[in-house]
Amino acid sequence: MNHFNKILSLLLISCLTLSTNAQDVIKFSDSNLVVKQFFNNNGEWVIITNNNKAFYYDDKDKKEITNLDGYNWKYTLSSSQFNDRVWFDKDNVYFGNQNNIERVSKKDGVLIDELPFANVNSAPYSDGKYIYLIAEYKGKPSQICYYIKRKKTVWAATVPAGFNTPIYTERFIITRDETGFPITLDYEKGKPKLPSIYEGSCPFNSWVDMFNMHHNDLSDSFFYYDGYIYAVNFHYGFFSKYEPNNYPVPLVTVDMNKFTKREPFSYAKTPDGSLFYSRQGIQFVSDKELDSLNKTQRKGPMGTYMLSIPLSKPQYYKVKSTTILGNFEDFLSSRYIAFLENRYIVFEQNKQMIGVSPKGARTYNFPKLFYPIDKYCLFDNVLIYSTPTLPYLIKMKVERVFTQEEIEAMQPSPELLEMMQKMQDEQNASNAENNK
Repeated sequence: MNHFNKILSLLLISCLTLSTNAQDVIKFSDSNLVVKQFFNNNGEWVIITNNNKAFYYDDKDKKEITNLDGYNWKYTLSSSQFNDRVWFDKDNVYFGNQNNIERVSKKDGVLIDELPFANVNSAPYSDGKYIYLIAEYKGKPSQICYYIKRKKTVWAATVPAGFNTPIYTERFIITRDETGFPITLDYEKGKPKLPSIYEGSCPFNSWVDMFNMHHNDLSDSFFYYDGYIYAVNFHYGFFSKYEPNNYPVPLVTVDMNKFTKREPFSYAKTPDGSLFYSRQGIQFVSDKELDSLNKTQRKGPMGTYMLSIPLSKPQYYKVKSTTILGNFEDFLSSRYIAFLENRYIVFEQNKQMIGVSPKGARTYNFPKLFYPIDKYCLFDNVLIYSTPTLPYLIKMKVERVFTQEEIEAMQPSPELLEMMQKMQDEQNASNAENNK
């Protein structure tokens, strides 16, 4: 094959490769083992099968997985009253039942003990001596400290009904009091504790004053990610980042109202920053930008810092005629899937994926799924997910798909083809002359 034909072949192969949408079935070789539920914790898996078995997988990278036979251990759930809750911490896997919680060693899958708490919806946390969780205590939902060896509750602090997302830092537990107000409790007695920055000397009259003066709010939705605490306020359009042991004193609080315009928006944390998206558009605030905003803040009342305004500009969707929307309806209510290659922000809705450029916000075609996503995890650009109607997992690549119109637009122009053919003819003539 001459050089000219090689170039054309490579172009066609590239287009065809990017246009395929292979979706592979991942299941057990034993046909009697049927996937009932799938739980993912940063690449760790627990799969519950129809015969009340739990299979644990700890290999974090599963790009090459072809079946479900390579589990670390299997465990038979001791209760038929499993309430569809599985949690992980550093050493344990917890299985929630209607009447208790089974704590199983992550190392070998052996049952350690059963915790006497019913219908728990918050992830337990163990320091080896105590277990902390939210459960009902004396008829009230409570943040609980449970002494493992003596099998007794050491302390309990009432929390609002429905709250189940406390954060356990090195210094304290970030939870809510019975009125729903965010609060930090010490591990020893469950009493309010100051952030480390104010230990021994606090300029505020009360914990509530300190909380409010630092631009926090009752409606903040807070979470832990990669060493930091974040809070998103969907009502007021504020976003904050904290060093865990200094909550509620933020490193930086960002005013997002130029983007949100006081309208509904969704939020997703990515490895490199924070993604805000609404009906109007997207705004990506990188971690580097947050660090820069932190360094340029001005101090306000009581020495607290003023709200910062992000430097990046909102980007608005530009749906091209070549974008296949399918059943994709709305970015605001869609699910964020991945930020691929720092080039495409990928969303999914109603079995249709759409990619959006973080610069210019142009939309791009991404695969249409065969089935809706329930639980999922991503390894580079390999997506593995479960769906409620199927007894196995699905594996596929998340990559840009080119339409026929785009492929045709990528073809070399007649002028370029003529020039390349002329160059090939000259090369052939030169080779023939050299071979005489």
